[in-house]
Amino acid sequence: ADLTSYTHYRKDQSPYYGDLDAVAIPVFNILVDVHDQSFSQEFLLNSKPGGPLQWTAGLNYFQQRDTWDVGAGFGGAAFIPYGGSSTNTKSYAAFLDMTYAASDKLFLTVGGRYSHDEVGDSYFTSNPFTTSYVGPQGQTIAFSGSPGTRIPVATLKNDSVTPRAVLRYKPDDQSSVYASYSRGYKAGILNVGGLSQLPVKPETINAFEVGYKFDNRTLSFDLSSFYYDYKNLQVSSFQSGAAQIRNAASSEIYGAELQLRYRVTSAFNVYGGAAWTHARYKSFTNAPFYSWCDPTAAAFTTMWCTSVAYGGLGAGGINQPYIDASGYKMQRAPEWTGNLGASYSADLAGGKLTLSGNLYYTSSFYFDPEQQFRQDGYALLSARAQWTDPSEHVTLAVYGDNLTNKRYQSQVLFNTLGIGSVWNSPTTYGVSIGYKY
Repeated sequence: ADLTSYTHYRKDQSPYYGDLDAVAIPVFNILVDVHDQSFSQEFLLNSKPGGPLQWTAGLNYFQQRDTWDVGAGFGGAAFIPYGGSSTNTKSYAAFLDMTYAASDKLFLTVGGRYSHDEVGDSYFTSNPFTTSYVGPQGQTIAFSGSPGTRIPVATLKNDSVTPRAVLRYKPDDQSSVYASYSRGYKAGILNVGGLSQLPVKPETINAFEVGYKFDNRTLSFDLSSFYYDYKNLQVSSFQSGAAQIRNAASSEIYGAELQLRYRVTSAFNVYGGAAWTHARYKSFTNAPFYSWCDPTAAAFTTMWCTSVAYGGLGAGGINQPYIDASGYKMQRAPEWTGNLGASYSADLAGGKLTLSGNLYYTSSFYFDPEQQFRQDGYALLSARAQWTDPSEHVTLAVYGDNLTNKRYQSQVLFNTLGIGSVWNSPTTYGVSIGYKY
């Protein structure tokens, strides 16, 4: 077997400036100064090629210290301390994956991974304005301590075993059919940045897929269908400038995908793809909802509208009650997506000229689980002309993105302090020069 070792260390500082009120005047600005140190070590043992049984075994260790120092600026004034948080995450894993060729046409893959995750030595720092807040289940949580006090959070530990299995059959050298099952796992979270003393449960998924692949050098295509069953899906929202992460009880995704390429001539290729996705929250009874508190309306008498503890600013402000989002569409999950493109190559000045274009389409989708913030469907057109010199070291290209100048939202930032949007880039033209050595 072959033994490979990967060692990684990284240290970085990433300050982030945000406008939480989403208006042009500086009402509430925030500075988040993030300090990260991470280290990982992995050992991989791979079997020599040639035998009917091929396998990979490994050990992995990961450690990260993540510290956030937060400052707030009100009305354009200088930033003042506004809390912060820190966590120390450690993850240990061992895994084995094996593929056995029962014949030259039939292959069986089985594997598994054991993971142990710990988030400890964690705390959040109290800010000058908050002594209580509403937790992800709607309950009021209070803590004591003067501004700047470090409040410890109990250690979180998770263990998980995630198996997978794949059965693949090759009728001939040009095609392959397969079926697979895998279980995925996302560790639990200590939501210290959101002042939460309640841990977020691990997220798990059972994934099933069947598919068919074909390639005869003129035509190639991949066709697959899938079913994903999520448990305790982790969903985030923002309340009074603090991140709140909660678990959606369950959700499911199923659909189908197709990718294809057709070689019209040796110089001209067309390609495309499409995906249909049905993604729904099966059970999500405590989904966050953003509502304007109209003091003249009858709803103003409700507790979540009159209480600043529920994340808003009282009369005329935005508050965050909870609704039942069971059956709603999952956020950022369009039902239809697709692309269609072509490329043409020709000899020019001793080198090669390649002309290409691509059209991408997505149907409408929501940025949030409660279906308040919707983006309509849109299409994007791009084109590129590239010349590569005879040595294949230098490339010159001109390109255009979003040629129809379509306007759409790339992000919606919803908060009880304000609702904002980030919009896409307009039509963009450019010239690029590349060198490969």
